[in-house]
Amino acid sequence: MSRIAILGAGNGGCAAAADLVRRGFEISLFTRSAETLKPIRDRGGVEYSGAIGEGFAPIKTITNNIQEALEGAEFIVISTPTNAHGWYARLLSPLLRSQHFILLNPGHTGGGLHFVNSLRLAGFNDEVRTCETITLTHGSRMSGPDKVSIMIVMTNLKLSAFPGRYLQELLPKVKEAFPNVVPATNVLDTGLLNLNAMEHPPGTLLNAGWIEFSKGDFRFYSQGISPSVARIIQDLDNERLAVVRALNRLAGLQMKEQTFIEYFHQAGFTSERAVKANDMFLALQDSEPNQFVKAPSTLDHRYVNEDVGFGLVPIYSFGQMANVRMPVTHLMIDLACRLRAVDYWKEGLDLEKMGLAAVPVQSLRQFLDLGHL
Repeated sequence: MSRIAILGAGNGGCAAAADLVRRGFEISLFTRSAETLKPIRDRGGVEYSGAIGEGFAPIKTITNNIQEALEGAEFIVISTPTNAHGWYARLLSPLLRSQHFILLNPGHTGGGLHFVNSLRLAGFNDEVRTCETITLTHGSRMSGPDKVSIMIVMTNLKLSAFPGRYLQELLPKVKEAFPNVVPATNVLDTGLLNLNAMEHPPGTLLNAGWIEFSKGDFRFYSQGISPSVARIIQDLDNERLAVVRALNRLAGLQMKEQTFIEYFHQAGFTSERAVKANDMFLALQDSEPNQFVKAPSTLDHRYVNEDVGFGLVPIYSFGQMANVRMPVTHLMIDLACRLRAVDYWKEGLDLEKMGLAAVPVQSLRQFLDLGHL
């Protein structure tokens, strides 16, 4: 494979870059923040530790220049919070060529739909091939400005494509770089299994006082997810599953009706006993890779800005399309709006921003496969 361009030098981008370099791939690393990139550029790469061992990954091209990052690259990996997809679409719209294909790492809910619609709005009218993972390829945290700690390499990582007809072409190419990906039915099969949208907003919003008092000085999953908070996560997951069932029935999407706990275990995050007990609290308490992850230091964090605005809001929008009542999801979005004084209903990802406002539910399957009606 030719050079892989990784756009985004945060947790996910640095983890993917380190692992790919370690396995012999040539990488270019881009981010729009010169401040973020400087220590990585000064060192000439990224130090890594954790699930893939310990070492240093030298990166040949470390740049804030997007043309330089794309030079010689067929495979473009966008590894940023999903609320940055629109910005990256506008950046890339004059530069994409027929040989390029794009992996959104992750796409979360509606990421590929939003990205392609943003490309169209920016004036890009050629064919585009995108695919997306349900979550990051690596569970990781930056442990320093040029150091990444990788807690887990995801297993059974669902991969979908938009337009969906390109999945069989793109799957082996992505699998060469990220061997743990497995095919999904369509971008809603991945997008409506957004685990972060289920766990992060309740864990953050319902611990608002503790977060603001301690500046996040507690273990988010093992201490912040109490039995009461876990009940809200379960309620959100029940509503999400109701949307999956309704869209399968109305649009014939054939998505797998998989619970949070089932996929959390399949991805390597929790124990078999939690699956057998079907216990959300136990599933999060038994999450070994997440045991020592600290809470955010502020509510102005991707656990809210991304996972509400670009997680819960689009999931709720698909619920409206399928005429599913989602009172707990609505409540959590409203609570985020109140606590943050931000209108996530307006700023978040809705059907119009995903290019679906005029797509009837009966035509959704055709749209997801072809990219148009």
